[in-house]
Amino acid sequence: MTNHWRDIKHTDLMLINGANPAEAHPVGFQWFLAAKNDPKRGPGSGGGAKIIHADPRFTRTSAMADIYARIRTGTDVAYFGGLINYVLQNNLFHDEYVRNYTNASFLVKKEFGFKDGLFSGFDEENHKYHTESWGYQLDGGGRPRAATSLDVAHGFVKGGALIYAPGTASANAQGFATVNAVVAEANTELGLAGHGLVLSGNSFRSYQERLKNALD
Repeated sequence: MTNHWRDIKHTDLMLINGANPAEAHPVGFQWFLAAKNDPKRGPGSGGGAKIIHADPRFTRTSAMADIYARIRTGTDVAYFGGLINYVLQNNLFHDEYVRNYTNASFLVKKEFGFKDGLFSGFDEENHKYHTESWGYQLDGGGRPRAATSLDVAHGFVKGGALIYAPGTASANAQGFATVNAVVAEANTELGLAGHGLVLSGNSFRSYQERLKNALD
């Protein structure tokens, strides 16, 4: 992160992925709680900022979260791929910022590719990668060439993320269910149409409260 911990107190919705700041950063975590306990913060009608915690383990951070979205170990790629997919499909990114202040518009080398779980340059005999094709297309001055439209860059990203549709049903990839839960909660709080599964019913909150008390 490039900003100060104090800035977190101004947020409305916190999505914590695979981290445990309540225990790893107890001093900094005060700003998470400051946002959560501020009635003027929070998506939509306020009532305090919401915390969503996605992690295979239930920790003290999970205990303080409004949603504990447990992902199955090993489904990180499916989880993040599903979130990326949803953002791109629904244009939920800040176009001006992404276009002007990130490398999203930079063109990768035409030789670069991803197929059947492997990136370009894989040496099957020696089981290693040759990374010459991994990089940007450069102009005459050695600077990365940029696409005229983000559609080009997003099309490249979508090629890898489309297989992780948030609504895809899979008994063996809990990451998909977690994406649906996160999207559903965020959309509900933001006053948008709901999607997917909601893991914050009374039975879950009761279970969460019991674990929270046990950890306290």
